[in-house]
Formats: sequence, structure tokens, C-alpha cells
Amino acid sequence: MIPYIAAALWPLVIYFIYTKGKITFGKREIGFNWYIILALLPMFIMIGFRNTDLGADTGMYIENFLFVGQTPFETVLDKSRMEDGYLIFVKLITYITKSPLVYQLICTVIYLIGILEFTKTLEKK
Repeated sequence: MIPYIAAALWPLVIYFIYTKGKITFGKREIGFNWYIILALLPMFIMIGFRNTDLGADTGMYIENFLFVGQTPFETVLDKSRMEDGYLIFVKLITYITKSPLVYQLICTVIYLIGILEFTKTLEKK
């Protein structure tokens, strides 16, 4: 439970550092985007490297990934009741990798890009 609490509090620590002090490398301060990436890092690690037994859906998504990887592209849409766009997305990832871990990491990077872009719009206001 402690890692989850730490991951939840970490963005607050980064916010405090961003507002009260700055992180510098030599004479150069890091930019706003790097603070957001630092704040999201624990979430990326916990989601991207989670065990397949963790959560109600993770195992199902991994099984589906493995199934889609073994199914020819022409029939993948006919053999599943999942959404067509999702199946095509997963099938494209299976051309890149057969590893469920890499699949999870790709999906997590997409989540984090969305969150990063959203927070960048907040900074401009």
C-alpha cells in the first residue's frame, strides 16, 4: 500500500518543488514539461510494469493481446466482440512486439502523452 500512497503524493512533491524552488542542471532550469514528466513517472512505472494478475482487466487485455498476435489480420475482427479500432490498434502493436510488457508500456506512454498534453493546456491559462 505504501508504494500507492507514495505515487499519489509524488505529484504534490513535484508541484511544491515547481512553485517554491527550481530544479537546475548547472545553470539551466528544467522546463514545465519536465516537471510534469517527473510528476507522472511513478504512475508510468506502476501502470506500465504492473503484474498481469493485478486488477480485474489487466489479465484479460494481456490474453487478448496474445490472441490477436496469433490471429491473422484478415480474421481478427471476426473472432472477437471487442471494438474494431482497438483490435486494429492491438494488431499493429503485435507487428512491433510480441511482448505483453512492451504492449503495456506502449499503452502507458499513450496515456501519459494525453495527460501531458492536457496539463500543458492548463499551464497556458
